[in-house]
Amino acid sequence: MSTPTTPAGWYPDPAGTGQQRYFDGTNWTDQDAPPAGAVVPGPPPKKSNRGKIILGAVGAVVVLLIVGAIVGGGDDTNKGTAAPTSSTANAAASEPPSPSAQTTTTEPADTETASQRNAMRKAQDYLDMKGFSRSGLITQLEFEGFSTSDATYAADHITVDWNEQATRAGKTYLEMSGFSRAGLAGQLEQGDGFTPEQAAYGAEHAGA
Repeated sequence: MSTPTTPAGWYPDPAGTGQQRYFDGTNWTDQDAPPAGAVVPGPPPKKSNRGKIILGAVGAVVVLLIVGAIVGGGDDTNKGTAAPTSSTANAAASEPPSPSAQTTTTEPADTETASQRNAMRKAQDYLDMKGFSRSGLITQLEFEGFSTSDATYAADHITVDWNEQATRAGKTYLEMSGFSRAGLAGQLEQGDGFTPEQAAYGAEHAGA
């Protein structure tokens, strides 16, 4: 059988003081019974865990706030470091290009020689007098003492309509003698050096 356990309560002081003393069910306490009429205190209350729970919750909130501050600070730091990069890019875009980076266009140098210019002037003089074909004009300039290259340069660089020149030459022939259209075209081609197309055009438009 189990040993009976004395329940907690007020019992005569075993020390023989004549007062009531509180027994907590295991040991005698230092609490003596109050005088008659006084409220008898109950057993000492056990410490509640509520305080520990509150402290734990407060600690968790503090930890969360610290973590949030660290994370937020990291974002601000990243933003702070990204801003100068954008500013630097905008500054670089707004800066005018350096003189060394600018592209300069140089006008082509005038490579036309004096003899070429003189050949062109002489060719224009001849064209003002009568109609010439390209080959006939080159031959005439060579007769004047210009080199073949200068004479060819002049014939190719003056503004001239060779069909119009064939027409002028055809009219000159018709003023001197009568020609059929085919005969005039042959004269312009064989005698003056016009192309077959130019000779045919000149004979037709000269009135043959």
